[in-house]
Amino acid sequence: MDWIPQWSAHTVIPDIVATLICLVVQTSFEDALLAMEANPVMTQILARFVLNLRPQTRNLSSDVISSTLATLLQEFMKTNERTVFWNEGMRGNLSPFDDMDCDFWGAGWGIKCVSSTLDEYVALFKKLKESAPPEPKAGSKRTKLEAGHAALVKMLEGRLPTIEAELARIQRARKKIAQRNMLIAQAEVRETRTRRQTTRPDYAYLNDPDEDDQDEYKYQEDEEEEDHLGDDDFQSDGPSTSRRVTTEGRRRSSRAKKPNGSVPRTMDEWGEWRGERRSARLGAPSDNQLDGPPPKRARTVESTASSVDVVSPIVPSGGNGIKLKMNGAAAIKPTETVVEAVAGKKKSKFWVYAVEPIQSSAGIGPTAPAELDQSGGTSAVDQYHSTLQRAALLTKRITKARESREELFRAVKNLDRLSDMLCGVIDLAELIRNAHPDPNWVQSAEHVYDKMCEFMNVLNTHVELSDVLRAVLSDPEVAKSLGPEAKETALIFLRDFEKSGINLPPAQRTQFVSLSSEILLLGRQFLNEASAARPPAIIKPSELKGLKDKNMGTRIQLQARFTQRDLVVYPGSLQAQMIMQSAPQEEPRRKVYMAANSSTPEQIAILERLLRARGELAQLVGKESFAHMTLNDKMAKSPESVMRFLEALMEHTKPYARNALRALSQRKREHLNTPPYPTIQAWDRDYYCPPEPPAPPVSLPPLTLGTVFMGLSRLFRNLYGITLRLTAIAPGEVWHSDVRKLEVVDENLGIIGWIYADLFSRRGKPSGAAHYTVACSRRKDDDDEARDLQNVEDESTLNVVQLSREFEARHHSRIPGEVGIFKLPVVVLECEFTRPSISRGPTILAWHEVLTLFHEMGHAMHSMIGRTEYQNVSGTRCATDFVELPSILMEHFLNSPTVLSLFDLNGNLPIHQPGHHAHDDPCRSIDTHTQILLAALDQIYHSPAALSPSFSSTETLATLYGARGLIPHVPGTSWQTQFGHLFGYGATYYSYLFDRAIASRVWRKLFAHDPLNRDMGEKYKNEVLRYGGGRDPWRMVSALLDAPQMENGDPEAMAEVGRWKIEDEVSVPGRH
Repeated sequence: MDWIPQWSAHTVIPDIVATLICLVVQTSFEDALLAMEANPVMTQILARFVLNLRPQTRNLSSDVISSTLATLLQEFMKTNERTVFWNEGMRGNLSPFDDMDCDFWGAGWGIKCVSSTLDEYVALFKKLKESAPPEPKAGSKRTKLEAGHAALVKMLEGRLPTIEAELARIQRARKKIAQRNMLIAQAEVRETRTRRQTTRPDYAYLNDPDEDDQDEYKYQEDEEEEDHLGDDDFQSDGPSTSRRVTTEGRRRSSRAKKPNGSVPRTMDEWGEWRGERRSARLGAPSDNQLDGPPPKRARTVESTASSVDVVSPIVPSGGNGIKLKMNGAAAIKPTETVVEAVAGKKKSKFWVYAVEPIQSSAGIGPTAPAELDQSGGTSAVDQYHSTLQRAALLTKRITKARESREELFRAVKNLDRLSDMLCGVIDLAELIRNAHPDPNWVQSAEHVYDKMCEFMNVLNTHVELSDVLRAVLSDPEVAKSLGPEAKETALIFLRDFEKSGINLPPAQRTQFVSLSSEILLLGRQFLNEASAARPPAIIKPSELKGLKDKNMGTRIQLQARFTQRDLVVYPGSLQAQMIMQSAPQEEPRRKVYMAANSSTPEQIAILERLLRARGELAQLVGKESFAHMTLNDKMAKSPESVMRFLEALMEHTKPYARNALRALSQRKREHLNTPPYPTIQAWDRDYYCPPEPPAPPVSLPPLTLGTVFMGLSRLFRNLYGITLRLTAIAPGEVWHSDVRKLEVVDENLGIIGWIYADLFSRRGKPSGAAHYTVACSRRKDDDDEARDLQNVEDESTLNVVQLSREFEARHHSRIPGEVGIFKLPVVVLECEFTRPSISRGPTILAWHEVLTLFHEMGHAMHSMIGRTEYQNVSGTRCATDFVELPSILMEHFLNSPTVLSLFDLNGNLPIHQPGHHAHDDPCRSIDTHTQILLAALDQIYHSPAALSPSFSSTETLATLYGARGLIPHVPGTSWQTQFGHLFGYGATYYSYLFDRAIASRVWRKLFAHDPLNRDMGEKYKNEVLRYGGGRDPWRMVSALLDAPQMENGDPEAMAEVGRWKIEDEVSVPGRH
């Protein structure tokens, strides 16, 4: 990476830049530029000076020198007067950057324009010295430019040793970084996929217009109020809206990631919503090990590792029920309802979940244990060695399975046990390293995570394990004995081993590892560049005349008048969004759009090399393209089927999108008084149809957090006979006092799982919503653990593995009516809702937060109900293009007044059936059409075309938009470098559209007329949710919809799904 000194209060400016700054201060830079004499070398020095001071902040006042110079240079190049940039032959001022490798004013300016070797600097100084003006004659004085030139030469000559030392230091640092990245890549190339991030495409905006953390002029972040109380200490001051409060030390979303309305609306990559995390799995291919950048981890100094300050809302009471014991509050019986947030009443409870009255479940299900004993002694985070040693013993047993028919029959079960054994620690460590507020716990969890994944990486390329699996599937008697779940589990393991290149010859396997390593490095670089700040747009104040946002418009006008220069507007900033939505003149919107969608040649090269490397990897394992390799085990099965689906969906959507576009064109005609139906450009979309935040279909009173959970519990009771019940938390069981524990209780089976809810924002907590699968369901009573240890005679070894056995022996239950003892699922739901406090009152959820909660609870209930004998197919462990169906379907329920009535505490909530969706966005069909185009682009990028020497990602994008787009592609833009989903969702970007279509069909056929129908709920539970990933998704869909023609999942079935109507009133982006 070339040397780019950063101008900020926290950066030490290298001597050469400091010298140049001194020179600017000592001389009149403006006068020098206006001098009649031209000096090319001085121009080059100044050009590099400006490049080295590339603005690093969005607060204009903090970078006065570089922004002033940039504006000054731009203005002087426009003037007809002679300046230092004057060219006599051209009779005009030329850009000093024309002879450089990039354009300072365009998308290409950046690091490659900066000298980075001592020889380059020496050569530059030599030219500068040679071009120095001669000594003035006696009695005459130097001009200001000549004096500045001489002073610069003198100072720079004395700085060469310092520059040499600085450049040597930079080279050493670069070498260390390169070595570290290579080591990371080599470690990760064998890493099993430890989570699956289901970040969903962004179809519309969820940005709160009142959100303060987007204010570009807010230099100091607000301190979070620390006046929040315990659950029962609050005396309600009335409801408040759920606004985020920026806190010092808490990560804020990069403004470069915020959509302006001008950029194709994809999800803010790994930013706002991180989504459901898939458990670790043995045998996952190395290219799929990492779907995105490592999430930011919660680190803060004021939190403690222990949770001794937890106020347990419900504690056991002698087995005769449960009591509410919180600062003297009245006890509550198990048949009573916990109500909360009654404004004006003393002792109102504003967090406790409001749950339905249920029968006492004493004696049903297991007693909830403490997950982590932080009060003392050893924990699972520290004693991972026990699991490693036990896993090694089980691995040895599996590799010898071919020596015994009995062991061969148990091989699939033992492979699943091995995977579950490792996942139990890896998934818990994954949660802790992301959610725990104590840096010591985070550090320990990361250490455990790395060590466990290192061991699993060895298993991923374990030839003997693969050979045993092949022996099982090739033996007719053994294969026939496998049940549906066992067979699906075996096939998953086999496909994953094959994708890891385990069948390749040694030389090709080495190449496979090398390519996988390169893909991981390129993927990280691509994601970093996708979120990198784009160069600003330079806008004249006169171009903002008539700005509809009067307050912000006046503010910008005053800023421009005060500074007496053009405005520097950064893409993604609040100002950029305001201009795109409110500026009447087209030119400022065009400038912001061009800036927001620019890319450097390096950014484009990184993406295209990533696509090529993926194609080479696929061909190495015998596949035609990366898309063919990826889609082999998905519902789509092939790229051809995906394109059939997208073509059908596009034909269905295009008429609606064209009507919406025609309406925009009519608005533009009325605004500009132009001929009928002028062309809508990309920068017109948000001005003529501003994005609208989601809103409920009917008017609702403020919804508190507990009220929403009460509604969820009522909905699940009506559909599945399942309720949510707040339960006690043991000391040290959770990582923060905010965390609450819910028992998921079936009316016939008792407790079927647990949900830990960590829902409030705090310092250091990662932003967005996430669903972590900490423990998967599987059958335990037929494990035959004794044979794992039958050849172990060492007493110390038996003592070591005993800790792992005790750790794994938790959450077991004998389910009534079912054979066997099952390990029950445990999930963690993480959100970032506003914390209740004295000043703000109870937490009131905005509508998009209610949608988010329903979406994530769809994943959680899939995990709870999808109880299978094999953990590798339990719950959400299913195909990528199927896993979003339960969560999207949950959002549909919020469109029903019948379901919204479940939020009513007292039976007097005014719910009326609306004639149409109260907040329908007329332009959402345009956004859906855009998402179809992006899904098609994803398929093209991962087709064999990516291996063509003439492949250009920009030309491919332009060609696709030219042939199928509604809004013309803008030449000079290259938005694809910000399409972060290309890494985490390579060749599967269609998945969300696909699941939206299926969910819409399920809703209309099963629930639209009677959303609380128990029979339909039971059908959905029994045909879809209970199988997890243990059944072909096409069989589940066909049985659910009574459509046997869909069962084979052929290309025609994909096309048929594309012809189903997508309900645009739901599934607002940002939830996964």
